[in-house]
Amino acid sequence: MGSPAVLFVGLVVAAAAMVIREGEGAMWCIARGGGSAAALQAALDYACGPGGADCAPIQPSGLCYLPDTLSAHASYAFNSYFQRSNAAPGACDFAGAATVTVSDPSSVECVPLVHGIVMGHAHSLHLQALQEVLLTHLKLTHSRRRRRHHRRRRRR
Repeated sequence: MGSPAVLFVGLVVAAAAMVIREGEGAMWCIARGGGSAAALQAALDYACGPGGADCAPIQPSGLCYLPDTLSAHASYAFNSYFQRSNAAPGACDFAGAATVTVSDPSSVECVPLVHGIVMGHAHSLHLQALQEVLLTHLKLTHSRRRRRHHRRRRRR
């Protein structure tokens, strides 16, 4: 049988996936392919700065830093901004650097994208709560592992 932490994470991810499947109209905002790196970087800078997107998870110590690509980081920031705007018309443009998709862009490396925008506030709120629980749990687990690792090194 798996550890309690693994089981907990699995249950949270499965619950989030079920809520998404139940909701009609799930949408995500992602980086559009084919644009210039300079335009994508400018859009990312706007989203994480004046746009008010939550970009902490894509910082070097963040849970969504990997994959460390401009496109992945921009997609995360664009989606954060898009969600905070409640999928308002025009909230996923970034001067043509972004596009809306109905295909879940989540990756194994970065579970927080799994919640997306689900039309219907009840689903959106449930998914936000699941994300917060999952992120808190992952941060605590990471912190415990680091402390355990440092204790082992001191014993040697």
